[in-house]
Amino acid sequence: MRALFDEDIAFARVVAKELGYAYRASVKKLKGIMARSSIERLANWILADSQREPAHSNIVIPFDRGTLASHIGMTRENLSRSLAQLTSHGVRVHGREIVIDQKQESALRVQSA
Repeated sequence: MRALFDEDIAFARVVAKELGYAYRASVKKLKGIMARSSIERLANWILADSQREPAHSNIVIPFDRGTLASHIGMTRENLSRSLAQLTSHGVRVHGREIVIDQKQESALRVQSA
């Protein structure tokens, strides 16, 4: 690998850039976990995922709830409680599908800030 880096500077530059992006993403995720409450992290995940497909008003969780809980730094039980708390902010959950009431989406944004 070192020999390849010495021979191909463009390759080395691309690898260094990707490593930098991955490191930045890891630090950003860690700061988010440390600085936000569990309900704020959940609301942020829901909003970020909903912005990937703005034409759809619902989100399908792409994995089981345990994996989602681990991804956003909480236990599965805490995830269920947090989802229940978000119902007052226009979030409804049906199995793996999360539906955001468009009228209350701004309240959810305030919750995740």
